[in-house]
Amino acid sequence: MPPSVPKCFLDAIDRRQDACAQMYRAREGWQSVSGKEMLRRVAGFAQALGGLGIQPGDRVALFAPNCPEWHVADLAIQGLGAITIPVYFRESAERLTYILRDSGARIVFTAGREQAQKIEEVRGGVDSLRQVISSAAPSELDEDTLGYGPLVGHAADAAVACYRERAGAVRPDTLATIIYTSGTTGEPK
Repeated sequence: MPPSVPKCFLDAIDRRQDACAQMYRAREGWQSVSGKEMLRRVAGFAQALGGLGIQPGDRVALFAPNCPEWHVADLAIQGLGAITIPVYFRESAERLTYILRDSGARIVFTAGREQAQKIEEVRGGVDSLRQVISSAAPSELDEDTLGYGPLVGHAADAAVACYRERAGAVRPDTLATIIYTSGTTGEPK
């Protein structure tokens, strides 16, 4: 059986810590993130999720466009043995509500103004949802929304060691992701 995704990530980082793990375009131009720095961010986010009570088997939704934070969140979720629920970043409020309810997502991660506002719009209608974490959210949002930056900004060696331990316990046959199809009629499945 092949190794789990978190194990593959850690093996790649261990082989090439200083290599570029992510490259993305920002306002300042192209930015790169080393493997060591990406592991620190993943470990910090995993530590924050664990502190919010996320356990193996829990569902965490990612409602964001493709961005560096999305990948950090996905690896953090899977490293805890939790399940990622990716949601198309332009999904309608009705379908977003359905997916969050049906999946039982406890936390949702957003990136960007549009997604953060849409989550605020539907949040009250999703009983399982306990917390929203947002990157680049507008300041006028609910004060209960946690900022991504502070959660990953202070991760130290202890967080990395904890992530390594928890990710090492994730079995290769652990459910990693539940993807809802858009379909052509009816609710996503």
